Amino acid sequence: ASARESLVAAAAPGSPLRTSAAPLVAPRWWTCRCGSCVALCAAAVALAAAAAIAALAVCSRAADLVHEASQALDLVERRFHGSRYFFAKDLPVQPPLELQERCHAAVTNRTTIHNLNFGRVPAAEAARLAYECTRVPGLIERVPEVLRGVFWMKGNAMPEELTVLQNGQWFDDELTYVVPFAPFMWAWADGIPKGAAFGGPFYGEDARRRAAYSMPALRLALTLKFRPCPGSTRVPFPFGLAGHACDSGSNATDLRYATLQSHTLGDLESVSQAEEYTLEAMPGEVVRGGKWYRGIYGGPRWMGRCKCISIGSYELTKIIDGDGAPVEPYYSEFVDYMGSVPLLLWTGGGGVPMGPA
Repeated sequence: ASARESLVAAAAPGSPLRTSAAPLVAPRWWTCRCGSCVALCAAAVALAAAAAIAALAVCSRAADLVHEASQALDLVERRFHGSRYFFAKDLPVQPPLELQERCHAAVTNRTTIHNLNFGRVPAAEAARLAYECTRVPGLIERVPEVLRGVFWMKGNAMPEELTVLQNGQWFDDELTYVVPFAPFMWAWADGIPKGAAFGGPFYGEDARRRAAYSMPALRLALTLKFRPCPGSTRVPFPFGLAGHACDSGSNATDLRYATLQSHTLGDLESVSQAEEYTLEAMPGEVVRGGKWYRGIYGGPRWMGRCKCISIGSYELTKIIDGDGAPVEPYYSEFVDYMGSVPLLLWTGGGGVPMGPA
């Protein structure tokens, strides 16, 4: 018999080859009437349209918050008489020689990365040195209280742990603060702390040493320009809008929200980061200026000015206040977080002495 006849015979009732199993039938919930399918399709289209409109609204708002040009241009013109470069030696008051000698003598476990000098210092001792060695009489008194002290970069995925902003110059009329990179103001982990963000994938030895070398070698200057808090809407991760963490309605003079820019080689007319950086004072801080949301807002190039993806942000947390006292519970949390892992504290070198050249 032909193959076709064999198949027909196998399918005939009573055939021993015919299976006794019930025919496959789609479950009742899977079936739908034509009207139901149309309704589901319409709902899906409506949801997609709503999502697109929401994305456009978020993107439009994000673009409004971006500052691509240098925020220090007015300082260059009005304050620095056209001089675009700003280094530690340009600060109006320099650290006294006695302070420089005492700070360098306090660092005994020393190491070198290329031409830069570092001290391998226990965490608590590094925090104390960072405060004392950047507290310059005659300069510290002019720094806004919220920026004084030592800050822990809590939740930073990079091996940077401590920073000090109090060794800078404040311009009251412009509500702008300029911080040139200087010895003892930055520290990196020389190991992997037990609570490192995401398990510490960027804390390998080579990555740590590259991070510790690059910032002093680039001789960065930082500018903070205080503005009214935008009071942006919170949006789900990984999206984010600048100004969502600070108190909505706060004025620029309240010092609750600032845009942050970095300037390679101290060049205040150029901006060295592609992302939008912010400092946003967070509610619930135990001291004023005790906790800042260090916002990082970016996006792929094709999105243009729409910087609405927030990956890499962290909490800039004050662990030592402007008077040199520990800020609890933040200080104890930091010491516990570091455990026995020492810090690499930059002490100078590379043609950048602690005081004037």
